[in-house]
Amino acid sequence: MPDICVVIPCYNEEKRLNVPAVSAFLSEQPKLMLVFVDDGSRDGTGVMLEELVKRFPWQIRVVTLERNGGKAEAVRAGMAAAVESEAPLVGYWDADFSTPLRLIPVMAELFEGKPRLEIVCGCRLQRLGADIRRSVFRHLVGRCFATLASLFLRLPVYDTQCGAKLLRVRTAKILFREPLVTRWIFDVELFSRFIQYFGRRAALRRIYEYPLPEWRDVSGSTLTVWCAPRILLEFWRIAADTRRRLRDK
Repeated sequence: MPDICVVIPCYNEEKRLNVPAVSAFLSEQPKLMLVFVDDGSRDGTGVMLEELVKRFPWQIRVVTLERNGGKAEAVRAGMAAAVESEAPLVGYWDADFSTPLRLIPVMAELFEGKPRLEIVCGCRLQRLGADIRRSVFRHLVGRCFATLASLFLRLPVYDTQCGAKLLRVRTAKILFREPLVTRWIFDVELFSRFIQYFGRRAALRRIYEYPLPEWRDVSGSTLTVWCAPRILLEFWRIAADTRRRLRDK
């Protein structure tokens, strides 16, 4: 049984997936498992993942989705497999490794001696002593979005969208139990679900944002100013889903 099981959603990642980095990392972390989700890729991603499975049959599992359903449902599909691994800690990580894989065990250590801590989120806080390489455009857009997300959630969260998060498996089972209603901002939806199930006070005490020592932009992002209408629509979907849940209680 692994100590940590991390989901990595992949969509057409043939040119970005750093296979040597995965191999080196798993060789040093025998108690860690990775679940790659091939989200309907149309390039050679699937072949690359199968080769990795052959090299690390006990540490890698591949979940293949026939159609591209978006990152949210890819993570959810992978999380079902992660829960089956019986690892006490699960999570998800971006396939471009903008957050280095070596930080997985570092973030996992934050749970030790803190039984009430449920989620650790990577936080891309630009500061002295950290190597956070982010374009000016992405930084400005990110800060605008983060402010909106913080106001929406009524939580002092700095960075909801960093693709590096670890959760206790008991919490993951609850948050990923039902299909997600968003594709782009599902991290915000997960925060919202946590508040619904555990309360706002619990969110303040049981979620920790870990300031990453290293993060870098990787080419291939689809973020543009034209994404704004979709993002606003997804905030509305989260609000509507929240109202539905409250009615159904």
